[in-house]
Amino acid sequence: MHTPNQNVIDYKAQKAARDAPFLAVALTVITAVFGSYAFSTMAVMFFMGKYSRNFFQGYVPLHLGSLPLYSPYAIYKAYMTYWQYPMMQHVTFSAATLTVIAVVSVAVFQFISSGRKQKALYETDLHGSAHWATPKEVGQMALLPAKGSKSSFKICYVGGYPDDKGHLKYLQHSGSEHIIAFAPTRSGKGVGLVLPTLLGGWKESVVTHDIKGENYLLTAGYRRSIGQRVLKFNPGFGLAGDEDVGSQLAQCCHFNPLEEVRIGTQFEVKDVMNIAMMIVDPDGKGLNDHWQKTGFILLTSVVLHVLYAEPDKTLRGVAAYLNDPELKDVDEAFDKMMKVEHDPEGRFRWKDQHGNAVKVHPVIAQSAKEMINKAENEKTGVISTMMSFLSLYRDPIVAGWTEYSDFHVMDLQDCEDPVSLYLVTSPEDKNRLKPLIRLVLNLIASKFTSADRLVEKGGRMECVGKHHLMLLLDEFPSLGKMDVFQDTIAFLAGYNVKLFLIVQDKSQLEDEAHAYGKSGAMAIINNCHVRIIYAPNEVQTAEWVSRMLGKKTVVMENTNQSFEGGFLPSQKGQSRSITYQARELLTPDEVLRLQGPVKEGSNIVKAGDMLILVAGFAPIYGQQMLYFKDPRFLKRAQIPAPLQSDITSQPKNYRDIFGESGGVGAPPESDDVDMPADFYSQLDDDSTDSYEETAEGGALPADTGMAGEPEFDDEPPDDLAGTDINGGAETIMDGEAETVSEDDKIDDGEDEIVDGGAGMGAVSGDVEAGSLELQDVQNALAEIDLVPPEVSDDLRLSDLLHYQHSHSRGLRSRNVSDLSALSGGQGR
Repeated sequence: MHTPNQNVIDYKAQKAARDAPFLAVALTVITAVFGSYAFSTMAVMFFMGKYSRNFFQGYVPLHLGSLPLYSPYAIYKAYMTYWQYPMMQHVTFSAATLTVIAVVSVAVFQFISSGRKQKALYETDLHGSAHWATPKEVGQMALLPAKGSKSSFKICYVGGYPDDKGHLKYLQHSGSEHIIAFAPTRSGKGVGLVLPTLLGGWKESVVTHDIKGENYLLTAGYRRSIGQRVLKFNPGFGLAGDEDVGSQLAQCCHFNPLEEVRIGTQFEVKDVMNIAMMIVDPDGKGLNDHWQKTGFILLTSVVLHVLYAEPDKTLRGVAAYLNDPELKDVDEAFDKMMKVEHDPEGRFRWKDQHGNAVKVHPVIAQSAKEMINKAENEKTGVISTMMSFLSLYRDPIVAGWTEYSDFHVMDLQDCEDPVSLYLVTSPEDKNRLKPLIRLVLNLIASKFTSADRLVEKGGRMECVGKHHLMLLLDEFPSLGKMDVFQDTIAFLAGYNVKLFLIVQDKSQLEDEAHAYGKSGAMAIINNCHVRIIYAPNEVQTAEWVSRMLGKKTVVMENTNQSFEGGFLPSQKGQSRSITYQARELLTPDEVLRLQGPVKEGSNIVKAGDMLILVAGFAPIYGQQMLYFKDPRFLKRAQIPAPLQSDITSQPKNYRDIFGESGGVGAPPESDDVDMPADFYSQLDDDSTDSYEETAEGGALPADTGMAGEPEFDDEPPDDLAGTDINGGAETIMDGEAETVSEDDKIDDGEDEIVDGGAGMGAVSGDVEAGSLELQDVQNALAEIDLVPPEVSDDLRLSDLLHYQHSHSRGLRSRNVSDLSALSGGQGR
């Protein structure tokens, strides 16, 4: 067992070291005296009697009792007299040899022992034992792959370590512990940590906070090539210029946070509250005033009402509910929340506070009643506070990308193939989109720490997910404080969720106004097993790093000499003293001066130095790794990014939850009769293996989970291109639906529905569901054999358009929002 203070010496050890030379000399002298007598006597006694002549007669020996002791001098005198006799030569040689061997042996042993004691004075850990990790210690950290071992699918590259020959060995962390890196901007963290990990280290599911989308461009192609589902969620992405609209839209996926609510279950209120909390607390500062707290309660009830009774079950729909131009005042909206039947079939068996069965959601009704009872000024303040937090979702671009979901959070662990999700935000939209990115990450962290994710297996608790998940969050503090990470980081690893956090410096993480504060920052840092440090730009971080590295003991020897005399003084005396001083392994200024990467312009040409601290081990003084210096990583980075984002889940079908009402509480109008269930299942089955077409006529392959080149058709299908319905009054062509009245021609940009619904949800103008005559559309579709064989006459117009669009053009159901807009969003 290793003890950190094993080299600390006390007064007794110091005294023994000082006395060691004297003892060595004394023991050597004693050995020489007694040894000479002993070996001389042994030699005389051994050879005596072998010769008739007594050569030692007349030499009176010493006596030890009755035992005579012959001194070396007696042998010497006898030898000088009888040296010509062989017997004397044998006696003298034997005694001298044995004596010399004994003396030398004792002397060597004593001086070696004395040297060790003296060395302890200079190698003490009295003031600290900090030191850089040796190659042996690095091997004990399990950061270097063992020879002959299989490569893990869960590797995070944390740096490099030069071996004795100067070759850089990659340090690989494959454990479940969390990692945090302190690396300023433009210090090489992307090329040295993020990209190597994504280009072959971590082959399980990953969520990457990808500012500017660089990681997606360089790693998505490789991750698709190894069989992963690749998703790019860029909620600020809009169309640019005259580029191929379909290609641009297909690059990204959609995500509707409200589809993560387990509506109709006992968890629905909790799920909605989690979402509402993230919306009304966009910076993680908490609900600090009355308006936020009351707005949180109101938002919870409005979201529930929208999910149960409104056709637009999105955050855009939530933002629009209280601002409906058709409402006389906001109390009318609250009155609707109190009276609409959220459960017309009574399947959820709700009861009010009196135990009576009700069809109006109790939570919604109580909150609406509370708002009606408030004073007008307070009511206005609460509503305006809530609406200010929902303003982001009024942006048609953001509303489009959050209209439905191409993936669900649980797919990240439960999908058949590992999933790579890139959360992309451009620098100009980073702050504006921060609430939405925070919401997505909060949903991920909270969903995967629910109680049903752990099961008992073999006497141990194991996660039910098929894949491990890593959250690779660059610029982590810029997302603001998220309590879910601070609270769950201690046990996230038990749910097969690993954090790889990257921050600029410790001060950024400790920012009280925009991040976690000192206590929260330390809670996060202390739960990260591996800490990576690049050369900081900030003194506070350098001081903290210096303290973490620890102190070592420096031994200083001082020699003092004294002289006396005048012109030619003579030395009077000399003294020597040893002092022990503490010194940081690296001082703060030395930490600031860690060798950074060498650049030519903005390009890195030589790696810089770095520090790797693994809990329980000495720090590693390492070297940054550069992915483009490794041919394997460089080749993988050159694989083109996918032209189309994958899909892991279909949008939630609310008819499976609410039945025929589809979650629309208001009484249906005459042309809004629900579609038969078998018809919707037929739509889902028929559209599974279909292809998605763009407005330009390009065909993109449906989601397969594997890399593939898209196929493009130069011309639209002949059966639809230019199809004229009802004498030109309504024209459906090339993936777009355009409504034109003969009496009132609609100018471009007014009542036109563009194919932005596939990815943008951009609807310029309001087109009512009755703008096309139902019978005319049915007749026109029947002429081209597009009406299903068993369809009643009371179908909704949007359902027919949905069916025509998905079957004739091969579109997946997710790309028909341009048609569903005709029914006010009820077609989904």
